[in-house]
Parts: sequence; C-alpha cells; structure tokens
Amino acid sequence: MSWTHFPGIREPAEVLAELERKRKCREDYVLPSSRIALSSVDKTLKLTVLPEENREFVEVPMTNRALAQLFDLVGLPQRTRCAQWLMKNVAGFKRNKEPTADENHDLLCNLVTAFFSRLNFNRLVRLTRDAKDRRYCRAILSNRYRIVDSYDLFFAILEELSKIELGGKHPEIWGARLSEDHFYGYAVAPGITAQVASGKKSKGELWKGMEGDAYNAAIVFGNSETGSGGISIRHAVVRKVSRSYTVGADLVSERHVGGKLEADADLSSLTIQQWNKAFFSEIKDHVRNAFDPDRFQAMIDRLNGAAQEEVEDGVTAVDALQVCYDLSDATKTKIRNMFFKGGNLTRYGLITAVAEAAGSDVGAEEGSSLEQVSADLTQKGMADVYKHAATNRESKAPKGVDLSAAAKKPVRRRRRRAEPVA
Repeated sequence: MSWTHFPGIREPAEVLAELERKRKCREDYVLPSSRIALSSVDKTLKLTVLPEENREFVEVPMTNRALAQLFDLVGLPQRTRCAQWLMKNVAGFKRNKEPTADENHDLLCNLVTAFFSRLNFNRLVRLTRDAKDRRYCRAILSNRYRIVDSYDLFFAILEELSKIELGGKHPEIWGARLSEDHFYGYAVAPGITAQVASGKKSKGELWKGMEGDAYNAAIVFGNSETGSGGISIRHAVVRKVSRSYTVGADLVSERHVGGKLEADADLSSLTIQQWNKAFFSEIKDHVRNAFDPDRFQAMIDRLNGAAQEEVEDGVTAVDALQVCYDLSDATKTKIRNMFFKGGNLTRYGLITAVAEAAGSDVGAEEGSSLEQVSADLTQKGMADVYKHAATNRESKAPKGVDLSAAAKKPVRRRRRRAEPVA
C-alpha cells in the first residue's frame, strides 16, 4: 500500500485537490487506550480501533509515522535494537532458530495490547483513505493535538495575501509540495525584486543574462497533519531563471497544541473551524509582516558576496557538503552536475546548484531540507564548509574524499569500540 507522495514542487491546484480529497475522507477519533490494539495480519502489522462502544473493530494498516508514534507510546522507540528485532530488521539478534515475522509480531502485538488495556489514557487516532478508497492510519497523537488541516491553512494564507500589496502587486502562490507528513506552500512577491551580480561572465546553460540574476522576495509556509512538526512560516528568495528557492530560518513556528480533548469528543469539520478561528487570525498577522524588504535585501547582499568567492575545486567542495549536511550519494551527484552545468564556479554557483537540486524531482522533506542548506551556504564561506567537514567523524566522510587540500589538519577523535549487549 502506498501513501501520498508528490515529488518535486507542483502546481498549487494539483496539491490542493489532494488536500481537499484527504480532508473529505478524514476520520479523527479521540479514543481511550482500551479501545486501541495492535494485530498481525498476513505478516503485516495493523492497528485495530473501536471508534464507538458496542461497534465492530476497525482494522487498518499504518504509515511509518503512525508506527513510530505507537512504538514511542509504549516506550520502545523504533531505533532501539529490541524494537528492530521485533520488526526483524537487526541481524545482531541471532538465535538457533530465527523466529518468523508472525512470531515476532505476535510478541509485539501482545505487548502493545496489554499495555493499552492496563492504562487509562486517551489518544487522537487519525484515519483517512488513499486514492483507491482504502482506509489507513496516518498518525497516533496526543489528545492535546490541535487539528489544523493544510487545506484550511492554504486558504487562510491565500485570503491574507489578497489583502497585501507590495510594489503595486499582490503576492502570489507559485507552487507547493506534499508528502504524507508535510505540506509546503510557496508565496512570492512580484513587486519586491533585486539583481545578483555574477562578478564574472559565465557560460553555463543555467545562466541567463549577463547583467545579473533576478530574484524575488518569497515566503514558505508549512504544516504537518501527522505530528511531524507544527505550522511554520520562513522567509525566502526565489530565482526567476529556475524558480528555485533559498529558504531562511523560521519567522514563525507554531506547535499543534490545543485544549485537552476528552474521549469521543465532537471532531466535526464545523467544530474544528470554530476552534481554529482565533488561531488562523494570528497566522494571518504573521503573514502580513513576513514580506520584509530589509530582510530580502540582506539575503541579496549575502548572495552578492558569495558571487565574489571562487570555488577552486568543485568536486571537493560538493564532497564537503555531503559530509556537512549528510547528503545521499544521489543528491551529491545531482548537486555536482548542476554546479558544473550552471557554469558559475563560485560559492554563489554552489548555492544555486543546491537550490536547483531542491527544486528537482525530490520529496517534500528532502526538498525543504536542501532549500535551507542553500540559505545556510549564504552565511558560510567555503573555509567554514571545509572546516565543518574536516571535524566531522571520519566514518561519515565518503571513501576517497581528501579534504586536506582545502582545510587544515582535521581534528581526530578517538572512536570507542562497540561493546556487546549483555
């Protein structure tokens, strides 16, 4: 069973249609723990819930997020070796006879069900349906979780943008990202624009216009409906040539914390809208003040400064980025190719390569992370990047990478020998 995954930045209407579909088939239940259990069906773990007393149990598969939340709830996080053994993912737990997945799952199901039946606490269980109308569990959350749908957030921000005028123009929503756990919207102010001067002529395919590169002020607003972060608004700049974003730190970060919900609380759409009325009013205030010309100019000044710093060895520079930001080999290769293809062999060229890699066909989480990496590079010179890479653990560096030509002697740390678990 596959969950929602829209790789890359999409047209707002496409993402909005999926948000609306998911909103319509949403099922939220605040349930006592005695009405939540875990079962194993055909070697697959499923959540069983009793939405109402004297009704039949509903048995549904879980997303990875929901399963991780369930493990945390019983005090057995997925990263622990015991949890991984129960999921049969760790070779270190060797036995004379390796238990089957069904046997392991039975142990886990008995543990969870017994734990839930003996304790008295409430949880918000979020169910929905996929595009084929199959029901599944998206999240298992605290009963203090404030329900804020990304669909409602989108229109609340769109309404506020229509009231703002900057440079004679209203901000516009140019794109959106969506995954099972995250939603991001990109709003751009066409009336706030500036140029980045290259400092040297470049002949790459991605370079347009020798007079400079045009940028607009932007914001990125985000939300998670599964407890993977709250609502955020970040300032950003967007490059007109490639519509790639360099995204700064949070301007606003609001957690999904509300009043305590009792079991079987009314969670209708009308009730949720009433709860969130004042909350959205506060979000609109933040949006009104998010497009700051001074903050935008400060980012442009940093990009201009980056355009004056040449990168002597592009391969080593991108390898160092991989170590600093824990990038995958595929992402590193993509950034390196875009850097040389762009033809601007400066730190600014590296920043745009990272931003353009973020705008390619990658998921919402990775794309958002890369956009923030590009902003981080506007504040770090290459010497800082090499120093950071050199002081990271040796085991983290890719094989064959020699950072000595670009950095001072790395600081070596003693590695403790792994001790067997008793």
